[in-house]
Amino acid sequence: MTNWRHFLPSPGFLLTALTCVGVAIFFAWASRTPPLEDAWRIHLELQGGRVAPLSRGEFSALQKALWRYPEIADNFLEGGECGLLSANADGFVEAGFAYLLRIDHERGHESIFVESADPQLEGELRVTVRTTTSRYRGSARRGERFVATLAESNTLPQLIEVVAWRAGKKKKKRAAPIRVGFIGGDER
Repeated sequence: MTNWRHFLPSPGFLLTALTCVGVAIFFAWASRTPPLEDAWRIHLELQGGRVAPLSRGEFSALQKALWRYPEIADNFLEGGECGLLSANADGFVEAGFAYLLRIDHERGHESIFVESADPQLEGELRVTVRTTTSRYRGSARRGERFVATLAESNTLPQLIEVVAWRAGKKKKKRAAPIRVGFIGGDER
């Protein structure tokens, strides 16, 4: 009859194995990108004229960083109460999507406008406005604005995504240049 104690690992082996697992977990945790670094990277990409809208994960990461560190919102807006984070020229955005940020929810910055910046636009411009808690959809035509009144979420900085495309018979969305800004506030 064999002794079952000969098949159990020794306490030294168990301690070594647990130490290796602990070290692996520590290195996995330490290799993650810090939230502030992600926020600054995304902000620089947006200012540089990013070519694709943020993924859900990037949008969520940026919003969480703004909530956790509200001071960076002041830095992003250079002391303003609201403004565009995306590359723009007086509110004109060529990429067909834009990211806005508002800090002060009580000074008349509850609505945003989106209008076509394409003088040859025929038909409709489809617009989607997204925050972490809401989504608004609508359309605008040449000479008309789409206006979205944003829900009051809290007193923390709020990230807003605007995506616009030309309505057409094809299923492919074609980006449209837009002019976007806040109504009653800084239209930067």
